[in-house]
Amino acid sequence: MSSRPQTSGSQQNSPRVPSFLLARQQHRSSPSSPSNILDRLIPCRSEMNMLLAQHLLSPMSHHYDSEQQDSPRQSMPILKFSNKVVKVKPMTPKSKFKIPTSPHRVMAAPGTFLYFGNQSTHWAPSDNFVVALVDGVYVYNETYKKTEVCINDARDPFCHVIWNSTGDSIICGSGGGEIQIYDLNNTPDPKIKWRLLKESGTCSMALGQHHLLTCAAWSVSFEGVGVYDLRQTGGSTEPILSLHQNLAAFSLSWSTNGHLLAVGGESATYLWDVRHPSKAMNIFRNSEDENPGDENSVTTVMNWCPWNPNVLFTGTSYPELSIRLHNATTGELIDAFECASEVSGIQFNVELEQVATSHKDFSREDATRHVGIHGEVGTVQFWEFNTSNNLNPIQKISYHKEGIISMAASANSSQLLTLGGDEKLCLWNWKNKTAPHSNKNSEAGFQTTRSQLDAFNLIR
Repeated sequence: MSSRPQTSGSQQNSPRVPSFLLARQQHRSSPSSPSNILDRLIPCRSEMNMLLAQHLLSPMSHHYDSEQQDSPRQSMPILKFSNKVVKVKPMTPKSKFKIPTSPHRVMAAPGTFLYFGNQSTHWAPSDNFVVALVDGVYVYNETYKKTEVCINDARDPFCHVIWNSTGDSIICGSGGGEIQIYDLNNTPDPKIKWRLLKESGTCSMALGQHHLLTCAAWSVSFEGVGVYDLRQTGGSTEPILSLHQNLAAFSLSWSTNGHLLAVGGESATYLWDVRHPSKAMNIFRNSEDENPGDENSVTTVMNWCPWNPNVLFTGTSYPELSIRLHNATTGELIDAFECASEVSGIQFNVELEQVATSHKDFSREDATRHVGIHGEVGTVQFWEFNTSNNLNPIQKISYHKEGIISMAASANSSQLLTLGGDEKLCLWNWKNKTAPHSNKNSEAGFQTTRSQLDAFNLIR
């Protein structure tokens, strides 16, 4: 009987390798050659750490303001091959809203009103806005096409412009006291549908309850504030209400409910309830230490907070340049912020609960010695104003080489319009950052960074 070598069962059942393949394999110079089939084996999927799939398929949280952050996921090992561990880098928290670093559109605006031009811009309920310049009044549509409303008289130009509540008429006021309302339904040839010539000059205009045209006068010898009813047939040339009290008014603002009228004077802000107008219900002094012989700070601009309707924002001029917050119900001063220059506009963004203030000349000579002072000339300062009535500065933007004469906000507060003394008209975006795509978790503040198919392909 011939003797044969003993072999194990596994060797007996293993397939025989042809001799030419064994010779070719032994002839290779390096086992790591790309053509080596043994080096191209895919690791067993059961030995693979599947935490990568769990991480990629789970939504990534973007609530970085919360104290409970997703720190375990940031420190968990994601993928393991032998002793090598790969970790995911934590994401950097980003701002909740889009901070404009530059205007998205700049247009020439020759002939701006350097003085008393706070109301030389206004945004309609639609996408149109109006601008008053020395040579005339112009309307810009959503494509920024300019249409002439009227040509200004060089002796008494219209420097105050506001839209009516429906956006089909523009109210124009001159410093000399003339007021005209233009009907834009007949564009490109607007028609005058109401006209008034007052004895005293006009310093500010406001529209309350959609039909109460309110005008602030220069001189205390005439009506300080006159209220006209535009619903009367043919237009009323006599005020239905006059608020005298030897008041020289410089700014006006109606409350959101249309009952309270705020009037900015030389040294204080006056508040009237037009249902009981015999006496001002509240008087907010611009200075706690007022001396009759000193020059008083004028309330140049004011606006009511839309999400906290009891709060009135005011801006005062030289010598006390500041932003002041008043409680219209209690008459208390909520807060006051010293500014580096005069406030020329106050606008609000309801969605972000933010306030924007524009600033022009009358700079503080000692502003450079104040640390952290806000409101430099030619800038727009953003503030955060929450329900706790705390006003905190966020960011400032600048483009204009000179002071900002007037500022307006669109109806949805997503855009700002600034008109500078450098004869530049700038449009700025002011809105939330939009998510790259929506999903069922978007309401909770989550978004998926990759699709499930992309994650599966990455694992493979």
